[in-house]
Amino acid sequence: MLLIIVISVVALGGFLYGCASQGPYRTLSPAPGKDQDLNRLTVENHDDLGYRVGYVEFDQQGWFWMPDRSQLSDVQQMVSESAQLGQGHKPRPIIMVAFVHGWKNNAEGGLEPPNANNVTEFKAELQDIAKSEKDSAKTCPVPRSPRPVVGVYLGWPGLSVNKDPLMELTFFSRKNVGDRVGLYGGVTEVLTRLNELSNSINSDLGNLVQNSEDRSYFVVVGHSFGAQVVYDSLSAIMTEELAGKRIDHYVRRVKSSSPEKVKLELAAAPRDAENAELVKPFGDLVVLVNPAFEAERYYNLKTLSERFPYDPRQRPVLAIFCSETDWATHYVFGVGRFFSTMFHGYRGDDLHDLQKRTDVQTIPWTDEFVTHWLVTQKEYTAGDAIPETSPWDGTTRVRPWSMGPCVLYPNSKNTGPWAPFYVARTSKAVMNGHDDIWNSTFQDFLIHFIGSITQDRKR
Repeated sequence: MLLIIVISVVALGGFLYGCASQGPYRTLSPAPGKDQDLNRLTVENHDDLGYRVGYVEFDQQGWFWMPDRSQLSDVQQMVSESAQLGQGHKPRPIIMVAFVHGWKNNAEGGLEPPNANNVTEFKAELQDIAKSEKDSAKTCPVPRSPRPVVGVYLGWPGLSVNKDPLMELTFFSRKNVGDRVGLYGGVTEVLTRLNELSNSINSDLGNLVQNSEDRSYFVVVGHSFGAQVVYDSLSAIMTEELAGKRIDHYVRRVKSSSPEKVKLELAAAPRDAENAELVKPFGDLVVLVNPAFEAERYYNLKTLSERFPYDPRQRPVLAIFCSETDWATHYVFGVGRFFSTMFHGYRGDDLHDLQKRTDVQTIPWTDEFVTHWLVTQKEYTAGDAIPETSPWDGTTRVRPWSMGPCVLYPNSKNTGPWAPFYVARTSKAVMNGHDDIWNSTFQDFLIHFIGSITQDRKR
């Protein structure tokens, strides 16, 4: 109790002299022909650099900062214009990335290094993606125009105190805010609208889609508490997709047999891929980086995913990456959860230990949940190993896979049933610590990874 009082008093002092503005920051819709402050615009057009970026913000209670959805309306218009929807033109595919930032960040722009926040870094990454797309379009066997890159930045009050070392004391208050932002429906609404727009673009393209370069892609990325926001907002949708496929499989079997027989067969979790359907991802992929939430939230989804037979064409729908040097999610998170879970009760069977540990650990720090390791090419080949470079097939998940500067290889201790959920722990050389997510090695890998698993994706 004394410790809690001391922390509360220190934190209060910090708020009194170092309280950060909570927003909203993006309040101006773009006006043609006017010179406006980019740091206040809901949409920034950087067509000369190959990308556009829009912002949607939420307050501390998880409500839209703009209840009239004006920010979201501007973002939707940005996406539609980029894809030439409803303009009497042939639609064009786009590359769309939605990003939810984590701790110590918000939607404020204009900060320069070394104080650059995630707005600055996200825009730099969009520019890199646009450059990569432009280079790819030039080297295609059949010349094509580069796809416009569209970024959507979802902001929330991840920064409440802007003075060190008091920012460190806001870890758990920001976690609670992140939960509200993810659970109260606003983020789910934004991501669902973007997903439907992406589906509409591909539907309008129709027969124009001949290969992977002819279609639109939509990827959702969350970092730290932003990963918690993404997971809170989408886990029910992913569960619904998996459960729906499970019921479809059950109904088909019942119609050709009997409920009693099928119950026994399904309880045994058949591993054959006969009549297996592809599990549709939300968008094209959901990526969580250094996620800062309890691993126990993932248990039901993980075990459900492992009860399926999967078609060999099935590709990942959720990918989680965490640095082996991420002390924030490993130690700080664990210590905080230890005190906040002291009076939690756990089951009394063989799952007791796992349930107790996952209440204080994040997903990538729960060894049983780690499916892969991610290292640099140099680290992997130090032992004279030669990674695979072939395209995706049914064995990709269970063998080393070379992508850009890195190699992703399976954790031999967890060679359980194939499931389209990746949990990878990265080496220090790939990502060093909690905030080192924008380095060129990891970002280059992500671009290759997303491109590889979405190539020729069947929707």
